[in-house]
Amino acid sequence: MRPALTLSCALALAALLGGCGTPAEPERMSLRAAERLQLRSWIPEALRGQIRLGKVEGGAETWRYWGSKISDESLRIALDESLRGVGLAALMPEGGRFELQARLLKLEQPKVAADVTVALYMHYRLVEVASGKLVYERQMRLVHTTPLDAAWLDMNERLRLANEAALHQSLEALVRELIELRPA
Repeated sequence: MRPALTLSCALALAALLGGCGTPAEPERMSLRAAERLQLRSWIPEALRGQIRLGKVEGGAETWRYWGSKISDESLRIALDESLRGVGLAALMPEGGRFELQARLLKLEQPKVAADVTVALYMHYRLVEVASGKLVYERQMRLVHTTPLDAAWLDMNERLRLANEAALHQSLEALVRELIELRPA
């Protein structure tokens, strides 16, 4: 009877420890060094150092005891690091010919799951500052699944990993599409 009680206590403790909310981390969502280096050489001269960040919204704070969300601040930092890393970001905060706006429209997450699949819906707009002309607009849906073996006891950790990977994919797709723009 004693080993069963010990095992039950250990599992209850693991569930309690695994039940803490884990917010998404910007450095895991932004483009990695190898990706930045690869993409940097493809940036058109007309966009190099010409994009400043505008409104970044739609995120949510992670609840202290359960879940994982992407905050506005984490989204802004990941976006800024990605743009800077490839050479798209304006050197001065109010500089740049274009303004990029980002909105997290929806983050679909399961309540309980072994393999955690999240769907992230993002909306991006690139506007020419001087004229207000819309240069680029895109709504994208990205899905990522984090398997059970990525974090055995902590579903919140699996949620965080899936959130970060989905947003990372979104930022990579955004940068690749911006590279294809040829503004006059």
